[in-house]
Amino acid sequence: MLAISNDKIVKGLEIMSVKGPFSVLLPVRNGGVFLQDALDSILTQTLLPCEIVLIDDGSTDSTGHLLNLFKKQNDKKFQIKIVRTLGVGIASALNTGMEHVSCDWVARLDADDICAPRRFELQWTAASGGAVDLWSCQITTNVNKNCDAITNAGMQRFGIWSNSILSHHALERAMWIDSPLPHPTWFLRTATWRTVGPYSLEEIPEDYEWLHRFFLMGFKAEKIPANLILWRDHSTRLTRTHAAYADDKFVEVKRRFVNQRLKTTGKTRLWFFGLGPTGKRIFTMVMGFGWPIGGVVDVSPKRIGMAWNGFEIQSPVSWSRQWRSESDLVLIGVGTAEQRAACESFCRENGLSESEYLALS
Repeated sequence: MLAISNDKIVKGLEIMSVKGPFSVLLPVRNGGVFLQDALDSILTQTLLPCEIVLIDDGSTDSTGHLLNLFKKQNDKKFQIKIVRTLGVGIASALNTGMEHVSCDWVARLDADDICAPRRFELQWTAASGGAVDLWSCQITTNVNKNCDAITNAGMQRFGIWSNSILSHHALERAMWIDSPLPHPTWFLRTATWRTVGPYSLEEIPEDYEWLHRFFLMGFKAEKIPANLILWRDHSTRLTRTHAAYADDKFVEVKRRFVNQRLKTTGKTRLWFFGLGPTGKRIFTMVMGFGWPIGGVVDVSPKRIGMAWNGFEIQSPVSWSRQWRSESDLVLIGVGTAEQRAACESFCRENGLSESEYLALS
């Protein structure tokens, strides 16, 4: 597996003079502390882009100066477009940036992240070889020298989880847990973005909502099994500070799309696994769409035999003795990755295929 390199001089790799027919899209607002490393990581790629689109969304720090200097020093290498917006927010800034993208493919990058030297080379090679619309990659999550000295086990767990999900099928299923495709890793067909449509300007996670539309429209994503992005964590990162990325906003996006997703399964009756806080939320959400319910299952001895919304809560063993309908779908709604894995394993042990169960969070 390839490992990320933070060195500004890439030893042992030749920087190609040729360019790939793709753009880089980098939005930034007051990212001067991190920005130079991100820009340097573009310059040290083994395959350079034809075009870089930089969106300065109302920065008041050193960002504007750094962007101007980058353009002055590198404008002869490739076309560099600096677009100024007035603090309109990440989604609107990205939409504006996409209007200036002129290549058939676009690589996303954030100002606080760093590309491994072969990122563009490997993603372009993959993209040019088939019908996949979005190529992602694995990530390295750590605290960089320019980041706040914080420890976040949750970010590390997310990185491990995200890196384990590679195929289109697995990525599409994982969307109901969290986004397995970190936004700065995207290498996306520009025409696909235009077909799916612009990012939502609502106060919701813009990339997560967009991906749900992408998958529902039948587009394909894959992930290269190589760590090609250093995802730098810090206390001022948007995912930590902006209300659009709160847990309830992800739940709202799931609520919007889950009924459409269930319709694509061809199933006509649902079973629910789990009646903790996560399961109750999913149960209540899905019940609102009027789906027939086969029953409710839970592993907690305290809950088994109790009533919930008119259903007697069953044990997994009791459920396994009666569930045999090809028209049924099991929705797993438990709180942790370990619990999800145990429920999925139980389903498989009882003869269910992946088309007959789906985990949500």
